[in-house]
Amino acid sequence: MGSSAAISLTNMFSKEAAYKELIREAGELVETRAGDLQGTVKGDINKIFENLAKGGKKHPSGAVKLSDGTTIIKYVRTSTGNNAIYINTAAKQAYKITVIQ
Repeated sequence: MGSSAAISLTNMFSKEAAYKELIREAGELVETRAGDLQGTVKGDINKIFENLAKGGKKHPSGAVKLSDGTTIIKYVRTSTGNNAIYINTAAKQAYKITVIQ
């Protein structure tokens, strides 16, 4: 499981740096059958997502597109019921980061 330092992401300056830091905080990532990489962090999903989304273009679906082309969305994982953030980078690598309290 990842670190509890994800809460510190609320003080990040760059949105690109913030989502990359979130991915690092998730620790060792596991690849899914679909090729997504998934991990877990501890923190407040709403604060983390709000920080990541600042300055991005919000879509009606709830997704936010960042200035570098990365798309993020907050959702509930159907397999576990846990909150998560889906990150699809401009390079087309997808991450599923579960956020637990």
